[in-house]
Parts: sequence; C-alpha cells; structure tokens
Amino acid sequence: LVGLPSLGYVDVHVYPVNNISQWNTQQDLDSDLWSDVLAQQKHPLLMGEFGAFKRFYPSIQAAAHTMRVLAQNSTTRFGFAGWLCWTWDTYEQPFLFNMVEDGGVIASALQGA
Repeated sequence: LVGLPSLGYVDVHVYPVNNISQWNTQQDLDSDLWSDVLAQQKHPLLMGEFGAFKRFYPSIQAAAHTMRVLAQNSTTRFGFAGWLCWTWDTYEQPFLFNMVEDGGVIASALQGA
C-alpha cells in the first residue's frame, strides 16, 4: 500500500467506541501496516472519515468531547494533515451523531481543533 508511487495520500477511517478515556488512538491504529506507513511517511495522512455512534455515548456532549480530542490528537500526536467528519448534516443514518445535531454541538466542539 505505502510502496505505491502513485498513491496521493493515506486515508484512515476512525470511529472511537465509548469515551476517549476508554479508547486509544494508538491501539486502534496499531498494526504492521500502520508501522509501515509511519516508517515511510511518504504520503500525507488524512483521517478521511470519523464520527460517533450514538450507542457508545451517553450524550451528544460526550461524543463531541471525544471527537474534539480525537481531531486534536490526530494532528498533533499522529501527524495527520487533516480530518473529515462523517456526517455533517444528514439524518439518513440515525445511529450516528451528525455535526449539526442539537444546534451544532459537535461542530462547535470541533472549531479550532
């Protein structure tokens, strides 16, 4: 995967379970493939999708906190160039929080992350 010269970037999708104190980005990404990505670091890393399943969080505020910490850690600790939320304003997947739900709780939490 990382040895492909035509690869433009590495896209990682992350959906933490429970709250951030019980979920660990390093453990989630820990694999032989991830070690290769970090060792070669040829391509920008993009968290191309991340979100919060409602069943894992007691409230949207808890999900927002976890997503903010995840976004901050992805860039500062793991070298991601950026991240994209799934989903912004759609309600077709009611089992996931979206960014504008309940007046934009998660979108507000992610500002400046």
